Amino acid sequence: MTPEEQLRFTKIENLLQTLTESQVQQQETLLRLQDSQKQLQDSQARTDQQVQALVMIVGRVSDSQERTEERLLSLIETVDRLAGKVDKLADRL
Repeated sequence: MTPEEQLRFTKIENLLQTLTESQVQQQETLLRLQDSQKQLQDSQARTDQQVQALVMIVGRVSDSQERTEERLLSLIETVDRLAGKVDKLADRL
């Protein structure tokens, strides 16, 4: 092999080595990105479950609030009626 051919061969080997190393780095990066994406998907799934649980809790609290409001209005009506009766009794005395 001539010195020129040897130099060309060495350059080609170096280029192949550089390309191989670059490809390995890119594959490692892709693997890290895939791991990160999987973690993000898992986190999103947990967040979705938590949001669904909160929606259910808020719904139950809202229902409870409505029932409490209805009972409070009923109690106010009862107190108003009793107050009217107490006033009438007080007037008689």
